[in-house]
Amino acid sequence: MPIADAGILLPVPLGWRMLTAAQLADPATRADLSATYPGMGSMLAAFNDVSARASPAFLAVDPTGARKDGPMVANLSVLTSQPSAGGPLLDFVAGFICDGLAQFIGAGAKPAREHHQLPVGDGVRCAYDVPAGNGGSITAVAWVIGAPSGTLLVTLVGPASTLGQVTADEIATSIVALPRQAP
Repeated sequence: MPIADAGILLPVPLGWRMLTAAQLADPATRADLSATYPGMGSMLAAFNDVSARASPAFLAVDPTGARKDGPMVANLSVLTSQPSAGGPLLDFVAGFICDGLAQFIGAGAKPAREHHQLPVGDGVRCAYDVPAGNGGSITAVAWVIGAPSGTLLVTLVGPASTLGQVTADEIATSIVALPRQAP
């Protein structure tokens, strides 16, 4: 899926509902997401909280989670920020972002962080331990990426039982920059 606002091509699980930055800015769409999918109201509120530093560029949600009980529907989100950070600055920025995200998703501890080179740029992977109750677990992995178009936060969150074969690592390692058009 081309995400022009983030300057990337992003793999998205088949059948997931996809929303662009313009759709995410629409109050009616936000109200529908909040009413339809568990956890979306708090996630969209978190988008508002970081709006001075990052902009939502894309959201995909697993439609099989509609109107079900649970802490969070499986979702894939992309937020963008300027400028693009890399190297030691990316590690510094990722620390703030990943620790803040830990509080939002209710992680029991600070996330495990690893630095990786991705096809689209330097990346810091943050993995979280999130209890879901009822013996289940929440998969939560965020990638902070210094991409050519800016610093990206690509996050995959959802019940481990519904994500199946979808992994944040496979998604992150498949992200490529959109070709730049000549002026």
